[in-house]
Amino acid sequence: MAITINGSGTVTGLSVGGLPDGTVDSGTLATDSVTAVKIPDTVESSLKSGRKNLIINGGFDVWQRGTSFSSPASNTYLADRWSAVVQSATVSKESITDLPGFSSALKLTTGATDPYFVQKVEGTYFRGQTMTFSFWVKGDIPPHTMFYDYTNTFSAQTPILIDTVGAWKRYSNTYVLPTTAPTQDYLTLRIDLAESSSSIQYLTGVQAELGSVATDFEHRSYGEELALCQRYYEKNGSTHWATLGGDANGIYVHNPVFNYAVTKRVTPTLGLNVTAGASYQRISTDKHGFDMRNNSTNSSGGADKYISWTADAEL
Repeated sequence: MAITINGSGTVTGLSVGGLPDGTVDSGTLATDSVTAVKIPDTVESSLKSGRKNLIINGGFDVWQRGTSFSSPASNTYLADRWSAVVQSATVSKESITDLPGFSSALKLTTGATDPYFVQKVEGTYFRGQTMTFSFWVKGDIPPHTMFYDYTNTFSAQTPILIDTVGAWKRYSNTYVLPTTAPTQDYLTLRIDLAESSSSIQYLTGVQAELGSVATDFEHRSYGEELALCQRYYEKNGSTHWATLGGDANGIYVHNPVFNYAVTKRVTPTLGLNVTAGASYQRISTDKHGFDMRNNSTNSSGGADKYISWTADAEL
């Protein structure tokens, strides 16, 4: 059928696919002539604004607990927000320069059986929704699969068949989460790496996002990522908290309030390390901080006391 343009500018006779590629460009279309309803769902889902990555520390930049762990106990937290089951293995932070856009990765040096890493994502609003997981891996043998869990038992989904050896490669998979009511108030993401008697594997750029398209990894500044991690765990270095005086009336002290850098998810479990010989009392604690009181009596001379602490509010 011939293309006809009548006197009012109406075009007839144009079938789907009738225009060659490149015929319609930004100069052809009037401003705002393409509306959201005309954009395919697969394209629109990739045009995301605001925060999209539900994973915290997916680039493995934050390691408040340390940067190397040898044969850690099962379900131990290592890199912030990530716990692991990696028997007879070493997990460490690795600086990388061979993957553009990333500076850190998790390195697994393994003799482990079925090593895997877990992150629990707060919220129950995910149920029934489509979610896409993606990540970068590199290793001397292929890692194998990925799981999610919305109950108390891991549910294996269609595995991601990973074929990379010796070079970084990105993988993704899309799942529809269960519609049944969750038995817990978080979603668990689990990534399994390859089981091997001896191998070295790397993982970074882990992202979980709503929708069916794996978009580019959402990079956040180190300060943003650290603050997100500190909602669940915070570590404080050695801090001066009391001075013992030297007169017959006892001591001169200050009884400080320690405020957390970030309000915790719940009132955390505190780990206190106080200068040897100091007698103290923790007055109160909540999601925002805690108070300390020095109970020592001393008239033998001045002495400074120090404290370091951890606050753990992990899921």
